Amino acid sequence: MELTELSSYLHHRMRKNGPDSAVSSSSDPAAELGDMENNEFLVYSYVSKKLDNIENLLDMMEALRTESDEADARFAQLRPYKAFACVSGILAFCYCASLWLR
Repeated sequence: MELTELSSYLHHRMRKNGPDSAVSSSSDPAAELGDMENNEFLVYSYVSKKLDNIENLLDMMEALRTESDEADARFAQLRPYKAFACVSGILAFCYCASLWLR
């Protein structure tokens, strides 16, 4: 049961039976305790599932960060070659332009 469903259910019971009966409308304390334990279990299950989802997201973010760091390291290794290629291209262009202008 999702948290919104649980909230809707409790709100419906409160509207139907009054504000003091949101957890249980029974006058039997044992039944009320059972309802409270059931509600606590539902909330615990929901929170546990959401925490698992958060842990999975954090694991995925860590994996992406690691991949990004590795890609940055590979790019840093190629940076001198790219600079050399760029300077070589500029010099070749200048040489061709000087030949054309003669």
